[in-house]
Amino acid sequence: SFVFRARHPFDPARFHAFATRPHPGVLRAKGSFWLATRPAQVGDLSWAGVQAKVEPRGFWWAGVARHLWPRHEPFQKLIAKSWSPIWGDRRQEIVFIGGPDMDRRAIESALEDCLGGPEDRFDPAAHRTLRDPFPSWDQPAVA
Repeated sequence: SFVFRARHPFDPARFHAFATRPHPGVLRAKGSFWLATRPAQVGDLSWAGVQAKVEPRGFWWAGVARHLWPRHEPFQKLIAKSWSPIWGDRRQEIVFIGGPDMDRRAIESALEDCLGGPEDRFDPAAHRTLRDPFPSWDQPAVA
């Protein structure tokens, strides 16, 4: 098993192509992802055998107005652990579990090819015109 992590968004069309094709040897995959066209929303990927699900999980804290955040200290410490001054808490974090024929390098390379834009900044306006083949998640950003 391994965890794919990255700190910039997926191009939605490229990630859709990745998420809807088979990956030999992968038995299970689960985790959070970030699409460039949906900067406020957390995506949830869940694969088990031949069943695959991609759906919304909620919002990145970076997409929620600070006055709505919980104020208790354990929350503050938890969010600080994954916070980036550029990305907030947005990130790719997907666990892959597979058999001996799972090709980790091929999967990581395919996911790296899904990443869009520079690693040092993100401009949501620049990504609005990207083709996004995923169904609407119908959730406005929390202000």
